[in-house]
Amino acid sequence: MDRSGRDPGGPADSVKSLMVSNYWSEAAAEKARRVEPDVIDLVFRIKARQLPADHAFALSTALQTALPWLVTEKKAAIHLIHGAQSSNGWQRPDDDGVIELSGRTRLTLRLPHSRLDDTHALIGQTLSLCGHALSIGDARTRPISPLSTLFAHYIHVPATAEAEPQFLEAAATWLEALSIIPRKMLCGRTRYLSTPQGPLVTRSLLVADLSPKEALRLQTEGLGDHRLLGCGVFVPSKSIAAVYDPEEEH
Repeated sequence: MDRSGRDPGGPADSVKSLMVSNYWSEAAAEKARRVEPDVIDLVFRIKARQLPADHAFALSTALQTALPWLVTEKKAAIHLIHGAQSSNGWQRPDDDGVIELSGRTRLTLRLPHSRLDDTHALIGQTLSLCGHALSIGDARTRPISPLSTLFAHYIHVPATAEAEPQFLEAAATWLEALSIIPRKMLCGRTRYLSTPQGPLVTRSLLVADLSPKEALRLQTEGLGDHRLLGCGVFVPSKSIAAVYDPEEEH
């Protein structure tokens, strides 16, 4: 115990230690301004009992077969599907397992507004993902968020940036190319997505302290490669809990 009665080896210090890096600096708050984003999320009701945990390639292939224009639509992205037990989509079963789906599970595509009508062709279709049937129901739109903290479950990791410091440097370079100042970033553990060309190496990434314009730009453009495999797709996050797992320290 220190003089404050706090255990210096406790979880609070573990979290604090994560923040001590070149990518965690304070910045003045910016008043939100109304900006009309170029993209929007289209959220489909789905019906399925289970899906493979590692379903990125199967889902991407099935959707591109149903919607051939996806492959040439630069701002299209696919959100991977997370099960009821996934703790908001982060704590998932082993990659060779399956995820259990609930009636609240949704399929989400990020699209330019001009493609919304085209995408409604999915309604009523049943996709086959590695032997699992996925029936697609009606859809609603969901605007992307100007919140200052965003999280991507998967960011493609280049072969030259597999170590955490190199990955953060690469992410900072990508953000700067989008005219986004990388003030605060945290990355999570490495995960792999199966493809016919071999496993795709990914990491999660949380980016914080964004201005509203930066947040909308990052969700519109994404980060890194393989947007149709669910990589580089950002969603709002309220805390660093998405990437901080105290169990990994033991």
